[in-house]
Amino acid sequence: MFNTLLQAFPTPKFLDIPFAGLSISDSAVRCIQFVRKGGRLYVEKYTEKVLAPGIINSGEVINKEELVTILQSLKKELNLNYVKVSLPEEKAYLFSAKIPIVKDDEIKSAIESKIEENVPVPPGELIFDYKIIPNQVTDHLNVVVSTFQISIVDTYIEIAETAGLSLLSMEIESQAITRSLLPEGKEGTHLIVHFGAEKVGLCVAHNSIVHFTSTIPTT
Repeated sequence: MFNTLLQAFPTPKFLDIPFAGLSISDSAVRCIQFVRKGGRLYVEKYTEKVLAPGIINSGEVINKEELVTILQSLKKELNLNYVKVSLPEEKAYLFSAKIPIVKDDEIKSAIESKIEENVPVPPGELIFDYKIIPNQVTDHLNVVVSTFQISIVDTYIEIAETAGLSLLSMEIESQAITRSLLPEGKEGTHLIVHFGAEKVGLCVAHNSIVHFTSTIPTT
């Protein structure tokens, strides 16, 4: 029904902001932007910039100035403006938890109490998001929580802004990969393996929601 409505009343052009997907890892910055023509998606822009060793190490930006320069070059080359960024997996914490049945505005408080049990970083230093997992049980809620240290997120925001890029959203690498590979609402459990230059990423998604991730160095 919703898709039918969208076809009859498409999103106005001024609200349908074109954006590029930006993947930042230790070894490279990759960028891709799609365009829809005749109901199909086509690659409109794509590039890859290999990073010298030491610019980013295990997801932590070591050389901000060099990364900004690379992003500025990428922005100029592809005429970029708006971007959505996937963040390196190594600095993320993801866990599943059960919380009591509470009001919508109390869910975050309930999750904060679980963060202390699952993440070795004080909750006050973290930013987090969550998804509620549908279940048949009525005495609790199942949630999947993804967290990042605020300082790391702030670093990537600062770098994007300094490079002149308008940041629309940020997402953990495994979640971005899962969303791009699995159709929305895809049921069942899937293991996704992401082979990189210096690491292999593993993630387990159930009903299109990431429940577990692990990164294995290959060098």
